[in-house]
Amino acid sequence: MKNHSSKLLLVLIVLLITLTAYKSIDSLNKKTIMIGANQWIGYESLHLYGLHDQKNEKMFKVVEFSSSVEVMQAFKKNLIQVAALTLDEAILLSHDIEDLTVFLILDVSAGGDAILTLSKNHKIKDLEKGKVGLETGSVGTYLLFRAAELFHLDMNKMKLISIPFENQEKALLNGHVDFLVTFNPVKSKLMEKGSQVLFDSNSIPGEIVDVLVARKSVINENKKLFIDLSYDLQQTMVKISLRDHDILNTISMRNHLPLKVIEGHINDIKIPIGKNNSTILKRIFESTIHKLEKAIKNNSQYYDAKNSNLNVDFSIVENTFKLEQQQ
Repeated sequence: MKNHSSKLLLVLIVLLITLTAYKSIDSLNKKTIMIGANQWIGYESLHLYGLHDQKNEKMFKVVEFSSSVEVMQAFKKNLIQVAALTLDEAILLSHDIEDLTVFLILDVSAGGDAILTLSKNHKIKDLEKGKVGLETGSVGTYLLFRAAELFHLDMNKMKLISIPFENQEKALLNGHVDFLVTFNPVKSKLMEKGSQVLFDSNSIPGEIVDVLVARKSVINENKKLFIDLSYDLQQTMVKISLRDHDILNTISMRNHLPLKVIEGHINDIKIPIGKNNSTILKRIFESTIHKLEKAIKNNSQYYDAKNSNLNVDFSIVENTFKLEQQQ
């Protein structure tokens, strides 16, 4: 009888713990807005927000993924409600999300995205003759297309090999590919080992823009929270752009990279602060989105070229600027 009672008590305890766990998860899902981002210097304001958030229990939680492709997949499954993506990736995601909306600019790539080779003899035209590694369905496809367009290359002559971001460095060093379309920190690591830049985002200024997107319905339901998030991120973005020593040290430790390398990564981007953020948002709405949409449709063999549904919400940045003026 005693043994039976003990077993019954154990079952009740396990059941209670299970029910409590499900209740906690349900509560988290209802109250917490999840933000997804991969590793990229322009997203460090988010990751720093996430570290700070652990202490303050804010309504947003930041999750780091190994690639932007994973971020997009997680967004489609509603595992995250906010995503950090390049603008071309956001356009692709909007094919499946009708009310997808850009509400903040995080950075503009100014050399951080590049096409690399280990050979000093390779020229940009040699892309047609060799194996080109890239993560398909991400910003690398767009960068390669623009290089081909500007230098009158035929992408059909290139042998494209899809390589996940975490495997890209080894792929070039081991000779698995002749060329690699990538971005920091892989770019800087490979350059330290002798790689040459054939083409980078400096050649297409203002086209590779990193943005935060969410469903319009989620933004509307949580407007004040999104304004607060934008304000907090912009404060951190200012510190990064000013090379705040403590902030850069935190980024260095978080990424396990030397401070000098982190400073180099920051030099490869432009961080829009205050009114500049709003200016770029308006430019995106007026011209950049249409330019990228055209590029995607013209290369339907490399993209799932449906009609874009991407929207832009100016109110978050505008209210953030007003909040900054009041401080």
